[in-house]
Amino acid sequence: MHDAELQAVVVEVAAELRVPLSLVTLVLARTQVFRAAVGLPPELEVTGATGRSVSLCQFVVDRQAPFVVADIRADAALPQQLSVDFGIRAYAGMPVRVDGAVVGALCAIDTQPRAFEEQELALLAKLADRVSARLDAIERLRRAREAHATAGEPAFQESRNALFALTGLQYEARHAMASLRPVFNVLRSESLDLRGKLLALRSLDEALTAFDDLEKVLIHMEASEFRLQEQLLALEQLVAEPSRLVRVDALVSTAERLLHHEAKVHAGLRVHVTAEASALQLPRAPYLPALVQLVRTVFEFRRPTSSSRSLGSSAPPGDVSALVLRVTSEPGAVASIVECDAHATEELEAIRARLEATTAVFEGTRFEVRGFDVCMLTGVAG
Repeated sequence: MHDAELQAVVVEVAAELRVPLSLVTLVLARTQVFRAAVGLPPELEVTGATGRSVSLCQFVVDRQAPFVVADIRADAALPQQLSVDFGIRAYAGMPVRVDGAVVGALCAIDTQPRAFEEQELALLAKLADRVSARLDAIERLRRAREAHATAGEPAFQESRNALFALTGLQYEARHAMASLRPVFNVLRSESLDLRGKLLALRSLDEALTAFDDLEKVLIHMEASEFRLQEQLLALEQLVAEPSRLVRVDALVSTAERLLHHEAKVHAGLRVHVTAEASALQLPRAPYLPALVQLVRTVFEFRRPTSSSRSLGSSAPPGDVSALVLRVTSEPGAVASIVECDAHATEELEAIRARLEATTAVFEGTRFEVRGFDVCMLTGVAG
């Protein structure tokens, strides 16, 4: 995938260090992928990658440190394939990181043996930090898109269920209409005398039953249509204008609709928003998908327990009570607290780990586990 900012960096490296070839690479288990490049030989430009075993960037990742060599052919311990095939002689690579982990390198490559000067390596290191920042931003964007998609999953499932129900109800409606039609056809017939019509009315009981069935079907159809409209509205709110400031109570209401399907599956969700928090405004992203992620994570670890069961108890499980989401305002932040006292210690630790892993996705939010509660704090904007 071409990225203009990464491409600008490799062009700058080639110009400032006076090298014909510069790359941003990502080093995978068996492959080295070129994320940006200038001066690639035609064969490598087509493939956009090499095997890890022939690359020099592998040493940057393995050592978690810069790797510099003045003449590749002078060191038999180094892989020689790229040198033989493409005339590569000198190499300088600086680590690039995503979430602090070294994942590849920014490298300058020459086709002549040369020693890289200290100021050249310092510039390369500075530009590698710029590459790392860009890769971090790309990864955050990818995760944010994934988080939005995940936040919408329950609503999509609820929409599918509503559509499936409507399909079945339409069949029942047609069946009821088919039962009513013969009676009305007889009553409308001009060829039958009064005696014949009275005989036809003997089947009126069946017609009334069919009419009652049709009335019930219409009620259920209206309910399914309402569910579908609610989910579509919630999905529309999820993807619309991510940076727009929205009242907290509106965001929480949208999250509640998005979570309707999973709340049914997991015994429900009760939501309480304090008056102080309701009128505060937050950007739709990251608060809305983060809030959905918070509740979904707790739902994922739900276990059937009775309210009297002590933490970590081996007593037989009972009913699952609804989770309670309390949204309150704290100094400089909004706190969304999910009460989950039915969880064992190891489950709370798993919840904490899951939320900590997703914190980087939702800029401006922080997840905590406070005793039996799971809390998401987000900075107040506006």
